[in-house]
Amino acid sequence: MCLSGRFLAVFLMPIMRFYQWTLLVLLSLYLFSCRETSGPIPKRESLFPLRPGTYWIYRKTVFYPDESFSVFGHLDSVWISRDTILDGKRYWVQRSTQNAPYFLRDSADCVLRRNAYGYQHILYSENERDTLLNDWPFYTWMTENGATTQVAAGRFNTRSCRSLLRVADATSEHHAHFPLYVNPFYTTELYVSSAQVGLVKHVLYHLGNRIEYELIRYYIP
Repeated sequence: MCLSGRFLAVFLMPIMRFYQWTLLVLLSLYLFSCRETSGPIPKRESLFPLRPGTYWIYRKTVFYPDESFSVFGHLDSVWISRDTILDGKRYWVQRSTQNAPYFLRDSADCVLRRNAYGYQHILYSENERDTLLNDWPFYTWMTENGATTQVAAGRFNTRSCRSLLRVADATSEHHAHFPLYVNPFYTTELYVSSAQVGLVKHVLYHLGNRIEYELIRYYIP
């Protein structure tokens, strides 16, 4: 090799080594960043299984003021059919063999239930909530969080939500219709739900009777 060739090789060797090290460092950083960000971004778990194909089956029992009761043979099947957009927000359409459709939405720490007329209330909440005004004179109150409820479908960790009716001047007729009374509120409905399962018991108070819908079977795809 001539003198000029040797000089050129000696001169270029440090530069080539610098570029080799730079390339290795950049490649290592790229591979590390790929490992850190690869895969889907984790999504927050929904409080209820709100997806098409989910269904619940309930049995109806009516308890009368004289402590007798009737178990009805027909069952109410409830299922999620699809999603829809209402007022710019995503809801899931909940259909039923016994009732008109409802619309459910997972919102922050609670599940909201809306009817076809736009009235909306809290069905389930992860946190304690004080008495909240829904649409006067109707209110919502979260109670009995962390309880355990036994129904035909099994035993579940549950949270309860009461729908309340505010009555300023209660009468004996009000007391007869709604036995649960804490001045100035009457309990009209009680929703007992379990996370990742849904509504396990629905209790209505009407004309002194207590009507219970108890979960007997469900399927979550």
